[in-house]
Amino acid sequence: MRILGNKYVVEEFRRHKNAELAYIVRFVAEWDGYYKTLSAQVNGNGQKLGAKLTDADKFTEQQLGQLYELSKATKGQQ
Repeated sequence: MRILGNKYVVEEFRRHKNAELAYIVRFVAEWDGYYKTLSAQVNGNGQKLGAKLTDADKFTEQQLGQLYELSKATKGQQ
């Protein structure tokens, strides 16, 4: 699972390497929030691993497709 996650992160950063500044600021802010969430969970504050996707209606079709593909990959589906 970690190998898949590492590959995903590397690819995400590569895709955003030449993005416009406005997108980069949001991208980095989202990854920073993700890092803080995981750090708190790993440090044992009693939360379940992962955050709830309460704003799923704000995702673009492309982002929802990426989430779906990631979900399939983690479950070993093609």
